[in-house]
Amino acid sequence: MAATIIFDLGGVLLHLDWHKACTPLAELSNQSYEAVSTEVRNGPIVQSSMLGQLTPQEFHRSICAKIQADVAFDQFIDIWNRILREDEDMAALVKELGRCHRLILASNTDGIHIAHSMENFEFLGAFDRYFLSNEMGLLKPDPTYFQ
Repeated sequence: MAATIIFDLGGVLLHLDWHKACTPLAELSNQSYEAVSTEVRNGPIVQSSMLGQLTPQEFHRSICAKIQADVAFDQFIDIWNRILREDEDMAALVKELGRCHRLILASNTDGIHIAHSMENFEFLGAFDRYFLSNEMGLLKPDPTYFQ
């Protein structure tokens, strides 16, 4: 039987450059870069989105209200997805491993990022199963996530 290999998405298969979202959002906001960065990277609104408790529209409205920014939904989606960039070496590795191993993606993510990733990073199609926080309502490292 082939081995099963579990990968995380952000910071493993995709490079995350938070500066690419925080900078334009701060420029559109009445708050400092630091305040925007703290909210966007670690804030409770992002956590709620990763738990699947907010639709993309609710997430957009909540973040924009919190950072005091007037950003259209489509513009926000574009900015939010700028942080994601494929790690080409990891993409090649996933394709190679997918030929003879069962691949699982386990990720704390939100609906916006996973939709963008699945549409734009073709190597993600090599996975056999997806365990996504926004669909499960659980975040790693919660032990229940892994049961």
